[in-house]
Amino acid sequence: FKASQDGQVLVLLGTTIRSNRIYLWKAGNLHELDYICNHLVNGECIGAGSEYTDTDPIAISPDNSKVAAFTVAESDLRLRVYDTNTLEQKYLNLFSVVSGTYFADVCKQLLNPVWEFKNVVGHPRFSPDGNSLYFVANNDCQVVSSSSKPFTDIMMMDLGVVGDGTPFTPDDVINITNNPTNNSPDNQVIESFELSPSGKTIVFSGSPRYSFAGPPDAPIMQPLPDDSLRALKDYEIWLIGTTGAGKTQLTDEKTFAAKSPTALDASVTAGFNNQ
Repeated sequence: FKASQDGQVLVLLGTTIRSNRIYLWKAGNLHELDYICNHLVNGECIGAGSEYTDTDPIAISPDNSKVAAFTVAESDLRLRVYDTNTLEQKYLNLFSVVSGTYFADVCKQLLNPVWEFKNVVGHPRFSPDGNSLYFVANNDCQVVSSSSKPFTDIMMMDLGVVGDGTPFTPDDVINITNNPTNNSPDNQVIESFELSPSGKTIVFSGSPRYSFAGPPDAPIMQPLPDDSLRALKDYEIWLIGTTGAGKTQLTDEKTFAAKSPTALDASVTAGFNNQ
């Protein structure tokens, strides 16, 4: 489930072996927002297994007026936005397979599409004004061995394009991190992120690019070699402006992986406020 910042709204996911129901609890009342099935035949949800979990990507806006959910059903990867007052839904299809079902056939068809990512992972975040949504897009179709990396990026979408009747285009999203699509240390695999309260910066957990040497107060950042196991398996804390400026690896902790970071305070991120 997902709770709003003030604890007044809950979104619960009721997953089964082949489907997912989205519920909204608000003001003491429980509402079913949606019923999602990967393969619906003659009104019946069929299949032998489920790709849905109770941690699928869901976000609640700061004023509790909207819920955003990234879902897969039938042939579509879809962003759904629900109004928590009217329970009305708007949606935008990010990618659709032309044949078969999404989970089974998406990797065969992600060749040169408008949308180059397979799915959305982790926890999306609304901007402070509730008008935009930040999320981690993921493509692991090319992961064939332990030395392969998935391709991940933090993206931002203006929610004004959702439900306006026009199809999805590359101009509808802004790629914040712009990771290269290769297996080098330059490709930071993003595990999770948090948006700062001001909306100026993002702190994220990603695979390291550097190893630090020298004194802690003035470290020398040494690039990791292309065959570095740390660049494949480890996670460190990074900081980046929401404009994409100033991406910086903040930590170099070799004894454990840094995951699920919390947004940094204004004293640390002040340098990004005018970007």
